[in-house]
Amino acid sequence: PLDLLRRSRRAVERPDGPGPGSPDAGALLVARACVAGAEEFIAVHRGAVGTKARTRLAEAVRELGAGNAGRADAA
Repeated sequence: PLDLLRRSRRAVERPDGPGPGSPDAGALLVARACVAGAEEFIAVHRGAVGTKARTRLAEAVRELGAGNAGRADAA
């Protein structure tokens, strides 16, 4: 499903849309879904997932939250 969403997003992207480094709503949707999937995997397989992976997930959650705050400020 995420791959289909990514391909659909690319197909409808406007050339004058957001530039590199500025995620649009579709990109944020894909990012949230990926993070949610990783959180679920780690919750189920806690003992098999190392600290490095959990740290990277925490960083992704923090970055995603920072991106949302920036978008809210701009609106």
